Amino acid sequence: METEPTSQVIEQKKPRKKLLLIIVSIVIIILLACFVVWLFVLKPHLYGNGIIKEEPARKNLDQQIYSVQGLTDKIKADPDYFKDREIKVKAMSINAVPGLGCSDYSIASDLTSEDYQSNIMPESMQNRPTINSVGIREYGIYTGHFFDKYWIKGCNKPEMFVVTDYKKVDINLPSLNKKETVSNGYIIFEGNLLRHPYEIVLDGSDITINGKLYESENYNLPSRNVALESTFNSLVKSMQRGDLEIIYHKSDSGSSTRTIPNTGSWKPQEMITQADKMMNSNLSRQEKKDQLKTILDISGYDEKYLDDMVNNWSK
Repeated sequence: METEPTSQVIEQKKPRKKLLLIIVSIVIIILLACFVVWLFVLKPHLYGNGIIKEEPARKNLDQQIYSVQGLTDKIKADPDYFKDREIKVKAMSINAVPGLGCSDYSIASDLTSEDYQSNIMPESMQNRPTINSVGIREYGIYTGHFFDKYWIKGCNKPEMFVVTDYKKVDINLPSLNKKETVSNGYIIFEGNLLRHPYEIVLDGSDITINGKLYESENYNLPSRNVALESTFNSLVKSMQRGDLEIIYHKSDSGSSTRTIPNTGSWKPQEMITQADKMMNSNLSRQEKKDQLKTILDISGYDEKYLDDMVNNWSK
């Protein structure tokens, strides 16, 4: 008889518990909805090529094409000079500040002769005019505005230059044409052991090895040639040293490569000789994969490329 009231209390608490769960679920859904509204409506964010679309281009368009130096001079004289104007600036990104939301933008400046000499580093920007921007990337004429209402409201950054339109301006980069023939080192290209000699060619914006595309840079920045030439020289020197370059996968979206240097305990020539002999044997497919893992010291994520080696080794 004493347990009956207790069971009744438990039964009475069950509906309350269900009601509490429903209320908690509704609160969570409301909070998620508020977050989505903030993320996609109130907070500045990027679309496609990095141009913010929330605030449309302003009708009051200044037809003059400014340099970054010209913009900064005007702003120094009158911080509100461009407050209600849509303006054009010829510029390019020289550095990026990676982050999320308000902390994700590029640093833009004018094209100068030094940009053709080396990659831009943060310390080199100390004596050149710059603006913070959302949307400025390669060299071009960018239409946009300061005092963007979304960047003011969401980030308190009226000084951010927000791009609404863009026109590419070609840079007259000198054509790069270099060629080296190397009979040293080893290259496994997407599973295929390339045979000597290696004809490494830098032609325009592409680097090829025996006709296979190794690197391609088509972005419209003067540092492009510097980056390409550096990659070309590095690959040639690596082969001349007798290194092993394993190019697991090459694509525009990302590449997976590994270099085994011809130094210390690493012996690329012995590794390739042993692997080549084994791959031309009568071992089973699985046995070859197991042997490759040991000979080339392949482990973890890179193991998924073993099938490519078994399929393409002697192509």
